[in-house]
Amino acid sequence: MLCTNCGTSLERSAKFCHKCGHPVPQQVRTTSFLPATAVSPLSTRSRRPHPLVMLALVLVLLCGGVIAGLYFWLGLNQTNQVARIVPADTVALISVSPSVWQLPQLRNAENLQSAAVALAPMAALPGVIRLGNHVSAYLPLELEIDPVEDILPWVGREVSLAIMAEESQVKTGRPAGKTSPSSTRTTLVYDGPPILLAAATRDQEVSSAFINNVRSQWEQEGVQFADTLYRDVSIMEIVFPREIPLAIATFNNLVVIATDVTTLQQTIDRAQGEGGAVLSEAPAYQETLGSLKGNRLGYLYLDVPQLLEAIPAEARLWQLQSLERIGVAVSLARHGLRFDYALHYDENSLSPAQVTWLSQPANRHHLLQRAPHDAMLYLSGQNLALLWQTFETPEMRETLADLEAEAQLGIDSPTELLDQMVGEFAVAIVPATTSVNDDETPFPEVLGLVGVVDGKVMAHTLQPLLDSAGASYVQDRIDGVPVHLFTLNRNQEPVGFSFMENLLVAGSSRRILAQAIQEDSTSLLENELFETAVAPLPNKNHGYFYLDVTQSYQLLESLLGNVNDEEVRPFLTGIQAISAATAPMDDDYVQHGTLHVVTK
Repeated sequence: MLCTNCGTSLERSAKFCHKCGHPVPQQVRTTSFLPATAVSPLSTRSRRPHPLVMLALVLVLLCGGVIAGLYFWLGLNQTNQVARIVPADTVALISVSPSVWQLPQLRNAENLQSAAVALAPMAALPGVIRLGNHVSAYLPLELEIDPVEDILPWVGREVSLAIMAEESQVKTGRPAGKTSPSSTRTTLVYDGPPILLAAATRDQEVSSAFINNVRSQWEQEGVQFADTLYRDVSIMEIVFPREIPLAIATFNNLVVIATDVTTLQQTIDRAQGEGGAVLSEAPAYQETLGSLKGNRLGYLYLDVPQLLEAIPAEARLWQLQSLERIGVAVSLARHGLRFDYALHYDENSLSPAQVTWLSQPANRHHLLQRAPHDAMLYLSGQNLALLWQTFETPEMRETLADLEAEAQLGIDSPTELLDQMVGEFAVAIVPATTSVNDDETPFPEVLGLVGVVDGKVMAHTLQPLLDSAGASYVQDRIDGVPVHLFTLNRNQEPVGFSFMENLLVAGSSRRILAQAIQEDSTSLLENELFETAVAPLPNKNHGYFYLDVTQSYQLLESLLGNVNDEEVRPFLTGIQAISAATAPMDDDYVQHGTLHVVTK
């Protein structure tokens, strides 16, 4: 900076010239390194946002506010509320609580039908079927209700079913209001586990009108109710027929139905913070839900040890006995419905063989190249020897020994063959195209593929079996590969097996063997439906389960005649395929997997 009077060089912060004392003008002190002519009023105005930009920003903020307001006003934020009012030791919780990203999928009626089809097996949980049969036996279920007009206007973003641990104390009702024809009312306890059904309500006035409408229709059919007040919450209880002591109440923006009034009262206690620990605060529940995907239609939480209490000891598999809990996230996918599950094991309940089996490396799926293109069932895995060690029981060993002794196969040990089967294995079932007798429906053909340690050693082990076969055994070749065929029944195709180096190929016909052996055969990898079915499954997994439901249904009809059961047919015809795969167990003793239901 220079003095404007004498030209002496000055510091930028100087207020006066140190040589002539002339004051430094204000304009000079505030001027940038650019010439003053470089800054103009136009350039200053150009730094202000354009009016259209400001308008767009205001519109975005307004839309965001409107959307957020609608989100809360419509009750779309009200999810996972039931976990806050059921006890911490709840056996199972099934929750339909779609995330925001799943809501558009629910507009499609076909998606809703697919979801209902796929969720139907969950009714097998303890007490659900029993309660359904009990209710249908005593209550008139043919009501004049339009779901679109009567339910959708008030129902929120959560509908949940909780199955709780059975309690030892006897629950009796207290006389109140209108009673059954008897002078003194004692509520008969539902003989299954306590069950609670809850739905979030966005408009309590509308939901109450719906409940009153149902009550009015039931009263016309002879059902009697009693109204009581508990902790400032109105409870409506069925008092006749006495076999169905259902209780209904609305609180915490939830319409709650319980199998008895005591269960409902205890739920109200927990909702008001005085009923003990709740499920949402249980570490096991939190950990299980944390292992599931967030973008979901709903979820299932299952406390396995408590579930086993309802299963006879002799029917419990080791997988269930070693499991602590199961979590399943249900979501609507592009081609149907997917169940992403997490299996949480108790490390202290697993044997070393079981740990090795569950955590073994992922399957490479080389056998898919040999699986027939038109397979309607494909099941794969690896290491049959380890699988046998994992599941082996004294009863199984005795059965194999008896089978070997009866058949006189000439094999030293029943497990001699299994010990060599340490590679991948797969089973494929293919619809038969022809039958030996034209008047008979052809049965499906079966193909088995097993990787072995050494094909030559395995063939030598099987030689006594070939020698004992006699005239029923012949040798053949397919594309230069030796094939051993056995005629078990002259009215059936010969069965056989072959070795392709260290791969054992066994089939129920020469045709199915040829499909696996010939290099130019079309494989299952080129099946479009199979590709669609397995696409969402974990890339690293122990093996595939794949079922072509359409082909299976057609086979069922050809064997049993037309399936006209109107309750079964929609479930079968609405599904194209089912697939599943489970990843290896991780260091936290958790296995993740996916079941995919492909719908039409």
